[in-house]
Amino acid sequence: MVRKNNGFSKIPVDLVLIEPVTAFGGTERHTVGLIQELYQRGFRIAFIEAGKSLVSSRIDTPRDTLTVIRTHLSLSPKNRQERLAWKSLLQQFKTDRVLMVKSCYSTGSTQFYRLLKSTFEKVISIEHTTNPPRNKWSPRVHFNRHVRVGLWWYREYFGLKRRAALVDHVITVSNFNKLCLIENALVPSARIIICPNCIDANFWRKDHEKARDFRRQFNIPDDAFLFGCVGRLAPEKGFELAIDAFRKLQKSGGANNSYLVLVGEGKMRNELESQARDSNGKILFTGFLNDLVPAYSAMDVGLFTSHHEKFWSGESFGLAMVEAMACECGIIAMNKGATTEIIGERVDACELLETRDGEAWSGAMSRYASTPKNVLAERCAKLRKHVLEHYDTSSANARLVDAIMTV
Repeated sequence: MVRKNNGFSKIPVDLVLIEPVTAFGGTERHTVGLIQELYQRGFRIAFIEAGKSLVSSRIDTPRDTLTVIRTHLSLSPKNRQERLAWKSLLQQFKTDRVLMVKSCYSTGSTQFYRLLKSTFEKVISIEHTTNPPRNKWSPRVHFNRHVRVGLWWYREYFGLKRRAALVDHVITVSNFNKLCLIENALVPSARIIICPNCIDANFWRKDHEKARDFRRQFNIPDDAFLFGCVGRLAPEKGFELAIDAFRKLQKSGGANNSYLVLVGEGKMRNELESQARDSNGKILFTGFLNDLVPAYSAMDVGLFTSHHEKFWSGESFGLAMVEAMACECGIIAMNKGATTEIIGERVDACELLETRDGEAWSGAMSRYASTPKNVLAERCAKLRKHVLEHYDTSSANARLVDAIMTV
């Protein structure tokens, strides 16, 4: 739904927040927490939800200071009519700042950012993903076999510069992503603010009763050692590595009482199910789950296998990893991106791998599965303590709101 101004006075708000929503994941959970923190601080918000109404339906905030507008307008308007529709929508609100929440580095066209900049004094974005590496300069051979001088590279370079100039401040979720923004998106360092993602640690905590219910629902024995993956079943998540490693663990005889569960839905489900076919029923698929606490609570170890080379994952901060740590899961992860940054001084409580070799991952899984229960519980308790100290909403969301409203 798009409301039109129709000549009425503008709605006074402190912030217009725009987010394209196609699914409900880490970025969207982050936005829910941000809106609730803004409300608690007394700010008036206009939330424009472009796409599915998956965020607004989860916001437990009275609507006296929150205006929600749902629209199916594209954030890459292709013609004058779409641009005018956006302009009419944005001009309903009287404020000096707009916040663009980006679940993907490519969200929003340069024309859309020009429209934002012409409407609001301050344009701020939250970057939840990393830009892929910029192409290196090279000449290109065209169809007539004449070598050109590489003007394509300059078009791309100055296009990135123009886009970066249209955003006054960029909030990113890790130092790793700050470096990527400087190098690959040409954003000046002075415009970048680091505010790590955060979670509500009171919500994300191990629940033994929910763990038992989850295991019974999917026929997993109470005494079985459970490995798990959480996320979209998409190529960039690399879940085929988790299945390969678990199969190798089975062949080595180290998985007699172990299971692997994949929590999520996506286009690779059929392919992954085919890969898992001969696992004797020990690799399970749950599909999409609204509540992930039972899954995390039931898991002994979370596997974080995202690609960072073959497929550009774009992950700048593993929110699912923080959720798993808060629920006292052990961690086996690729030592790429912001993983080491997230783990911090608790790296001794995790298995961080430099390779995608299934044998290496199988070995890490075997070491976890053979760890005495009391030792494993002590290691996982350290991970939760680390989350409470660094990633709990009580402090992190306050820093994020300060960054948005004071720049």
